[in-house]
Amino acid sequence: MACSPTTQTSPSSSSSSSSLPPWDVFLSFHGEDTRNSFTAHLYTALKQRSLSTFRDDKELERGKYISEELLNAIENSMYAVIVLSPNYAFSRWCLTELAKIIECMKKTRLIILPVFYHVDPSHVRNQKCTFAEAFDKHENDLRIVVDHLQTWRSALHKMGHISGWDLRDGDESTVIQEIVGKIHDGKLNSIVSTVSKKLVGIGSRVEKMMNSYLNIGPDDVRFVGILGMGGIGKTTLARAVYDRISSQFEASSFIPNVREESARGGLVPLQTQLLSDILMTSNIVIRDIERGSNAICQGLCRKKVLVVLDDVDQTQ
Repeated sequence: MACSPTTQTSPSSSSSSSSLPPWDVFLSFHGEDTRNSFTAHLYTALKQRSLSTFRDDKELERGKYISEELLNAIENSMYAVIVLSPNYAFSRWCLTELAKIIECMKKTRLIILPVFYHVDPSHVRNQKCTFAEAFDKHENDLRIVVDHLQTWRSALHKMGHISGWDLRDGDESTVIQEIVGKIHDGKLNSIVSTVSKKLVGIGSRVEKMMNSYLNIGPDDVRFVGILGMGGIGKTTLARAVYDRISSQFEASSFIPNVREESARGGLVPLQTQLLSDILMTSNIVIRDIERGSNAICQGLCRKKVLVVLDDVDQTQ
């Protein structure tokens, strides 16, 4: 969160199974410290690897409580990346968020990845320097319950003991690549594990599709259809292949439930989602299907992209 309500990539296009968390990543950060720098670059890199990421963008108004939406996002994430910066502890919303993350780490399979952004991990662990100054401020704030202070201190203490990335001397771009790679690989392993329990032989089916139909050259255009009756694992297979090869493309988009969504809202919302994924921006406005089709042609032109449309029953 920008510790500060809300921009995020959609969870629906990233979850391969109902047994996996809807969100791949929850970002916790102090907005003024890193929103337009490290966190922005990390968020873009996560989107490029099709990792659904919850990022709370706007500063909470003074006196406002942390939203249920945000707390639910923490509970329903696979990873939490916490960017611990010099002013992180000055935000009581950041600290409340962190306490929730620690709670979920104990109760669920939430994996915590700390980034020590120009702070000493020991200062986080023992609340020294700016972290000590922050708690001096909180202790004099009559709105804060004493028990909350202890919970926050305990959360920071635990965070300081978790292995992460120290950016005092590190290269930011390298660290971002490492974080994204770790999350992408972890998600893929979880998908394979989950799928293997549900669908016998999925590994061999993925390999067959990769070798027979998706040995893609630099200028190839391929259309691959997976046909069959409902319930045989078509979506699972498509998702597994998508997660395996999406990193080989400049951009990618997995659009689930096309038949249901188009019947409910028409094609324009689906066109909007596709363009948003491919162009990696949320500022997409499509007024009608024809304009949407033209925009897609222009947006995909001369780009190496991977698009998966799930549950299609008409060629339109």
